Formats: sequence, C-alpha cells, structure tokens
Amino acid sequence: MLNRFQSRKSTAAVVIGAAALIGLGGTTTAVAHGLIDSHDIRNGTVHSADVRNSNLRSIDVARNTLRSIDIRNGVIGMRDLNQYTQDKIEAAGGAQGPKGDQGPKGEPGAPGKDGVSGYEPVSAEVRWSEANNVTETVVRCDEGKVALGGGYEIDKTANGSAVDTRILDNGPVFADGTATAWRVAGVPSGEVNVKAWVTCATAS
Repeated sequence: MLNRFQSRKSTAAVVIGAAALIGLGGTTTAVAHGLIDSHDIRNGTVHSADVRNSNLRSIDVARNTLRSIDIRNGVIGMRDLNQYTQDKIEAAGGAQGPKGDQGPKGEPGAPGKDGVSGYEPVSAEVRWSEANNVTETVVRCDEGKVALGGGYEIDKTANGSAVDTRILDNGPVFADGTATAWRVAGVPSGEVNVKAWVTCATAS
C-alpha cells in the first residue's frame, strides 16, 4: 500500500516538473523574443544561409548604407533604373566603343569637271572729263574667257576731284548669259582718270 502511494507521488512529481519546464520554456521564448537585439549577436556570425531567401526588403536596409562595392558588378541593368535616369543615359549616348577594323577600299570616283585655268588680270583706264555727264570705263576679257570679278580705281588730276566723283555702276557685263567684261560708270567731278580692272579665266 505504501509502495503504491510512493509510486503515484513520484509520477505526479514528474508530471508537475514537466509542466513547469514547459511553462518555463514558453516564458523563456517570449522573453528572448522581446529582449534579443543586434547587440546580443556577435559581429560576423550571421551569414547568408541564416537569412531566408527573399525575406529582406528595402525597409530593412538603412538609407545611404549600401555602396558600389556592396553590389556585384554587372547585376544592375537599365530595367533597374528609374525612367528619368534611363532617359538621361539614352540622351547622353553610351561610351565610345573600340576602334573597328578598316573597311574595304572604295571604288574610284567619277572624273570631275575641268576646273578654271588661264587666270589673267586685264585693266583699262579712261579720263573722265565731261562734268555732270555719265561716263564709263569698260574692260573686256579675251575671246573664250569669262570675267570672274573686277573693280576700279580713281586718280584725281589738277582739274578734278576723285572724292566728289559719283560712281553709279560697278559690275560685270554679260553676253549671252556669260560675264565677259567689267564696266564702271559715273559722273566725274572735273577731270579724273578712272581705271577699271577685271580678272579673266578659261572656264570649261
């Protein structure tokens, strides 16, 4: 009778002890959950394998803590950038690539037209003495040549003034649509010598 009572007492003690451990364990877990922070973890002991995949989010990373050295080369593409940054990159253009191989030699071009040759300056001088009347000096190119440009000079005399001589025309003379001479016309002030000059050339 006494042995049976002691056996039951021992069994009850084990059950009570187990319940106490279970309760203590639950309390310990709750306490640990509320008190363990980053200061309780030794630096360098948490590894990638200790973190569940896709469990970390941007909210878990402090601002301005990631550097370029923390990002593996080649993993960030255009799709990872915002639209503003993509537009800026496309507008600026990419970096210049390496120099390419030399291309094949091109075909010879068609023969060009003959250029201008046979340059020749020609001049003529005429004394203008008819006061208040239009007078002219004309200088012509040789046959077969065209006038490329021209001009004039005025030399005063004892009886005239180059400054007061009025030039009314200074330009080429055309024959059948081709400039072949140069003409200077004006009204002299007294007697002046007016030289007209023209540059002639053979154009084909």
